[in-house]
Amino acid sequence: MRNLIYHLKPRLYPPFKLMEKTTEANVEHFKVYIDESILYEQQEEMMIARCFIVAFYTIKAKDIERLNCAYKQTIYANKATHEKKSNQVSDKTNRQALEIAQNYLVNATVLERSAIDYSQFGAWEKNMYLSLELLSYIQPIKNILLQLKNCAKTAEIIVDVVIDRTSQNCIDPCLSLNKQLLDRLAQEVSDSDNCVVINYQTVDSKESYGIQVADMFAGAYRKELSSYYISEESF
Repeated sequence: MRNLIYHLKPRLYPPFKLMEKTTEANVEHFKVYIDESILYEQQEEMMIARCFIVAFYTIKAKDIERLNCAYKQTIYANKATHEKKSNQVSDKTNRQALEIAQNYLVNATVLERSAIDYSQFGAWEKNMYLSLELLSYIQPIKNILLQLKNCAKTAEIIVDVVIDRTSQNCIDPCLSLNKQLLDRLAQEVSDSDNCVVINYQTVDSKESYGIQVADMFAGAYRKELSSYYISEESF
């Protein structure tokens, strides 16, 4: 499988640019959908996690309904009731999902880092977890917020940070920690010209096409990465 992501038109990865805004608009509202994927490799008789991938898909809130409608009509055209995940669908379906998403795209960001087993850090496990949270989620979100702020022509920017609900991120202390970090982040990027407000949400991916798009994006990147590693190992 080759060039899954890059099959799309280059405008999926343009320099960051927002549409011109009317003078009547005082608030811009965006949603950043986040999902993860892990690249595994076979080592002897075990599957070992090699890379941890996080995808961030940013869209204007006013475009969500149009995205939902297009996504449902195309990806769920066969009336399937089960959620379609990137690791379970064909490359064709994966491409279709990204082609739909790019019609409403504000920003697409992917973070890739080595997969890490927290247990190897012993007493430092919690500190390592926090460090990786900052690296994998908070810093990319900060970059997205700064790009939104720099391009905005409104006094207030509202950003809903929406992440797939898991057994870890929807309960304390992780839930409180993430909210605190994002609130602090909003304060850091706000200034006298632009006030940034962040709403943190965890949702079930089965109920959110935005999360499913982020999953398709992360999955496409994982497939590209897997193809690259296979080609490297063939030499």
